[in-house]
Amino acid sequence: MPIRFACSCGKSLQVSDEAAGKRAKCPACGKVLVIPAARVPGKKAAAAPPEEPADGITAAGTRRRTPRDLVPEEEARPRRTRKQLTPNEEDEEEPRPRRKRETEDEEDEAPLPGRRKRSSPTLLIVGVAAGAVLLLAGGGGLAYWLLSKDGNKLAQKQAPAEGGQVAQEQGPTEDDQRASAKKLMQMGQAMQNYHDSNGRFPPHAIYSQNGKPLLSWRVAILPFLDESDLYKQFHLDEPWDSPHNKALLPRMPKAYAAPGVSTAQPGMTYYQAFVGKGAVFEDNLKISLLSITDGTANTLMLAEAAKPVPWTKPEDLAFNPDGPLPRLGGPYPDGFNAAFADGSVHWIKKGIPAQTLKALITRNGGEKVAGDW
Repeated sequence: MPIRFACSCGKSLQVSDEAAGKRAKCPACGKVLVIPAARVPGKKAAAAPPEEPADGITAAGTRRRTPRDLVPEEEARPRRTRKQLTPNEEDEEEPRPRRKRETEDEEDEAPLPGRRKRSSPTLLIVGVAAGAVLLLAGGGGLAYWLLSKDGNKLAQKQAPAEGGQVAQEQGPTEDDQRASAKKLMQMGQAMQNYHDSNGRFPPHAIYSQNGKPLLSWRVAILPFLDESDLYKQFHLDEPWDSPHNKALLPRMPKAYAAPGVSTAQPGMTYYQAFVGKGAVFEDNLKISLLSITDGTANTLMLAEAAKPVPWTKPEDLAFNPDGPLPRLGGPYPDGFNAAFADGSVHWIKKGIPAQTLKALITRNGGEKVAGDW
């Protein structure tokens, strides 16, 4: 006997009674239906079982329990953590956030213990080829750049000049020249203070009892440059290069270092005095302000020499009024700073007439100094 029934979409369907209880798809809407049992005359047909949605929600609106939900109560309890917290501790301590998986397959792709993850041969070959190209192209260019950079530095460096001067890449600036002038002014003031304390300027050297020069005037004025502790460490009865005194050579005060210029050896200075006949420093003569009859504002005492000397050595600018002038202006190319007997400092350009410079060096020559310096 054929079974007739209707779909919820209104389509009337008919199948044989052998298909009772089976599932069939509506040809109109595609919905899966449960075929009801055949109706027996005089007997009410049994209601077809309710259709279950695909998402597991029953007609009553409740979630259909799955075998996964049928877990014993003890197993359904949450797992205990390593540290059991009391109710008070649970309120105080915040749960640690779990690290998110960067990809959904991160755990699935993790290698098993004891097994190394194989890398793709194709990626390995591509990586080797790319590295070779960079080595030949980019690496060669990088090497050339480094070599040329070092070569330029070496080309810019010059051989040490006479006396150990090392030429710098940029050279001294005008600020360095002004800073050097301030240092000379500081030394000139120390000379004035020495004169006030001793009634004379210091000799160009500290002499031994037999008249041998031992140490420079630069050591003699240390107490007037706030370097009394260093002055006390010198053996004044020993030469500058004795084992004891020579060990103090690297401790040259900053006042004797020319700004912007370095030297090949430590303890070298460009600041020197004019020493010779008619100069402010003449042998071991006791020269005072009254000895400078040409006027302190017209008489040179100190200047920047062409080559540096050890700061403790009694070596300076040798002056001979009948001979050639000493070489000046080593640190700075356009001229030199010079300190006068009155404590003032002036910048003297290179090219000053020799006769004018000699007149400035002598203390009692009576020369008329021209204004061309």
